[in-house]
Amino acid sequence: MAAGTGREQVLRWGSTKLCGTEKTISFNGENIDISDECSSGWQKLLNASGQDSVEMTLTGIDKDDVLVAAWFSGNRIEDMDWTRITGSVIAGEFRLSALSTNAPFNGASTFEATFSSSGEITFTPA
Repeated sequence: MAAGTGREQVLRWGSTKLCGTEKTISFNGENIDISDECSSGWQKLLNASGQDSVEMTLTGIDKDDVLVAAWFSGNRIEDMDWTRITGSVIAGEFRLSALSTNAPFNGASTFEATFSSSGEITFTPA
């Protein structure tokens, strides 16, 4: 696995480069339980997912209204891509599914945005 910093990874939502202080990506696959009385009390899972999904979370300093405007306009689904430090790309349609801001009295105003996959997501190796 290539080593590097988080700032070297690029997150784009539509044509907008999203800058943050922390980026997280989660790959989720819904298990399909195929246990029966022959499993001797042990869970047995099918080697396939009932439903796959990807979730991306971005935390950053609140500098503009791009995501807030998208939230209130109802235009919450965009093409999104995450260019990893290796140069590989994870891409597809994502929905802005959660947005929160934090404005402490004596600190920088921050935001956290969660994007949930909508449809098939692709992985293109570097």
